Amino acid sequence: MSRELGIAPRSEGEDGVDAILTAATSDETLGKVFFATSDEQYSVSSIAEQIVDVMGAGGVRHVPWPAEKAATEVGDAVITNQRIKALGWCPRYDLRAGLALTRDYFRPRLKDYLE
Repeated sequence: MSRELGIAPRSEGEDGVDAILTAATSDETLGKVFFATSDEQYSVSSIAEQIVDVMGAGGVRHVPWPAEKAATEVGDAVITNQRIKALGWCPRYDLRAGLALTRDYFRPRLKDYLE
């Protein structure tokens, strides 16, 4: 298990929509589970640091994981996108590109979401 908590893949919104359309239009998907994720695995720390870097604000503070939470820690979530990639889908955005798209969408609209 990784010493950094929460290793997991992630997906950009447009990639998610493409994955849903890919799965919905294939007879091979009936009754199966597909993970539309990136090809990379990221720690929570890495995601947080990249968010701060791409957004150009904020910071990351590392704190010890409480000992009483260790019993419920599930460790790394290692999943694969190979099944949906076999249908022709593949992620188009890496983490940084997805964060930049998110920033560029929400920044001019932020007041609409926060008011």
